[in-house]
Amino acid sequence: MAKYDREFLVPYLQDICTLYLAERKLREKIKWLTDRINHLSYEIVVTPPKEPSYEKSGCFEGFAWILGLFMAGGSVLGLMSGEDLSGFEMIPVMGIIIGGVILAFAIGANSEQRKTNDELRKNYEAALKAYERDVDNAKRQNVLNKEKIPELLARKEMFSNELKKVSKLLKQAYSVNVIPRHYRDVYAAVYLYDFFSTGRSDDLDMALSLFVLEQIKDKLDKIIQQQADILLNQRIMISTQKQALEEQRAHNAYLEKKIHKIATSAEESNQYLAMIESNTAANAYFSAALYLKK
Repeated sequence: MAKYDREFLVPYLQDICTLYLAERKLREKIKWLTDRINHLSYEIVVTPPKEPSYEKSGCFEGFAWILGLFMAGGSVLGLMSGEDLSGFEMIPVMGIIIGGVILAFAIGANSEQRKTNDELRKNYEAALKAYERDVDNAKRQNVLNKEKIPELLARKEMFSNELKKVSKLLKQAYSVNVIPRHYRDVYAAVYLYDFFSTGRSDDLDMALSLFVLEQIKDKLDKIIQQQADILLNQRIMISTQKQALEEQRAHNAYLEKKIHKIATSAEESNQYLAMIESNTAANAYFSAALYLKK
């Protein structure tokens, strides 16, 4: 069975776990910056107001004008003609009255139509002025948005470079070949670190035999969500404490001496030495990872 000294195994697993968490944080930052850059790249376009459809006089109103004028005007002309209208005097009078009523209706309809059209015109003119203001504001905002993009692109590039560093460190850590290839992912890393950092076991094979990804994935997602910042901050504190070169060398020398006492083969000694090297590289990275300290 694969058993490892806990003084080497726990820091090694912590490195892998926190490197994955750093990778996760970097990907989140890069995605946010990408979305922000895309959002700022789109020009703000203001839609102009649609010209209103003004009311026009219909056939009915025109017919009313003609009928009213015909009846009222014809009746007036009949009265003024001097013809004998004995017994029919009320006919032209009724014609004048009915014609007048029809004309009054036509005049009222025309007046209402003018009021409606004037209101539509005023609203349209106000909308045009607001549109012009919005266009000016949009132009200024588009300029401001474009001015922000270079800084965001520089930050995205910086985080992308950090992501490459983390990927390289993960590759270095896994090259020790302590963890089988099948278990090289964030879920296994979090599980193994949690398993060994909270218990006294040193048996990696036993821990892996208990690891069933489908059953504990939800639990690990919760651990990652709740403890990501805590684990990263703990790792930064450790790297800060070991930041002094002499302290790091002294610690490494102590571990190398311990290797001679516990290692039973050259292959096992090389694995422990590779763990030390991986830990040193991770310490150097986390002590310089300023983006994690914000």
